[in-house]
Amino acid sequence: MASFNNLLTALSGFAWPALLLVVLVYFRNELRSIALQFQRQLASGAALKWKDFEFRAIQIDVLDARQGSEYAQVPADKFLFEKRHKSYKENKNPFLVHRTSPSGQFHPFNKLPTYDITVYLLSHKNFGHLNDVKEVQYYFGHHFGLQQGEYGTKFVVKNGTDNFAVKTNAYGPMLCEARVVFHDGSETSVSRYLDFEGTGYRFSAATNASDIEKTKARSEEVRT
Repeated sequence: MASFNNLLTALSGFAWPALLLVVLVYFRNELRSIALQFQRQLASGAALKWKDFEFRAIQIDVLDARQGSEYAQVPADKFLFEKRHKSYKENKNPFLVHRTSPSGQFHPFNKLPTYDITVYLLSHKNFGHLNDVKEVQYYFGHHFGLQQGEYGTKFVVKNGTDNFAVKTNAYGPMLCEARVVFHDGSETSVSRYLDFEGTGYRFSAATNASDIEKTKARSEEVRT
């Protein structure tokens, strides 16, 4: 009898963990939805409050480099000074910029809304000359373009009328690598993170992770 009572006592110790596990499993979809709403609200810049705790997103609009209240302003170092001027010199003053706008369309595979991205060169004030540029080779990753070869496709623009602009379509931000070739035979590499700021885009890790895998699988089918 004593051993039976000891068994009941031991089992009762597992009751709360077991109940908690059942609740988590049963309400997993609802909890995932709440977590996504929490993430999206923070990404939109809204504050979340719970009892004595408050969670805030980055408040970009209140930051001002001209004011000393938000930053510690100390003497700069030689490396940053030289690095900045070296970047101007190596680029010969043209730099990579971009614009993003909702396309009103959806990706054919994952059905996510897509955005039109225009990437082009912009000359630094009157120091650079775009007519010194022969061509610009853009690379958005191996999932863009005709996907020929092991590394995918690069887009070569030789028409400088529109600042050597190229236009693509995507459902999420990405990194663009570009090679700028000059008429004198020299070249330089520049990069630009193609963000979607100002478009209302919000990244959803749970949704996009599965959709990206589906897109990769479809892309491999198209390639083969």
